[in-house]
This record gives sequence, structure tokens and C-alpha cells, in this order.
Amino acid sequence: MGQSKIKSVQANGTYQSKFDGSTMYAFEIELEDGILGDVSAKTEDRWKPGDEVEYSLTTSPYSKKLKLTKPDFKPFNSRKPDLDT
Repeated sequence: MGQSKIKSVQANGTYQSKFDGSTMYAFEIELEDGILGDVSAKTEDRWKPGDEVEYSLTTSPYSKKLKLTKPDFKPFNSRKPDLDT
């Protein structure tokens, strides 16, 4: 997994999620370290130039898929239990 900042974001259309039918937004993203790939998000403004991201890249003969997360992102269920309660 690498870490970089987003250099540019290019909108690449929308599609319906096979999982839940919601609208997904497709983007082509270039990172400051030269990595270029496709990303999907549930909102149009999820990724912006200048955002610090952690990423992994999956390459196939058809595309390069980026998986992006913000370094300070913590899933809702990541809280440690409060042992005092």
C-alpha cells in the first residue's frame, strides 16, 4: 500500500451498483507519485485534488483500479470497547 496526494480528478460517468442499485460515480485519478487509475465513489465530491490518500493498485489487461482511503479514516465499528462501563 502506498501513500500520496491526489494530483487530478477526471469524472468518467456514472453507473448503477450491482450490489444495492445505487448510483456510483467513476473517476480517473492521478496521484502526485505518478500512479494513474480508475476509482468509484458513492458521491461526486468524494475525492479532490490535494487530498492525502493511502492506495493500492490492481492492474488487469483492461484497466488499472485504485482503492483509495484517507489516512485518518476509521470505520464505524473500529471503536475499542469501553471496559469501564
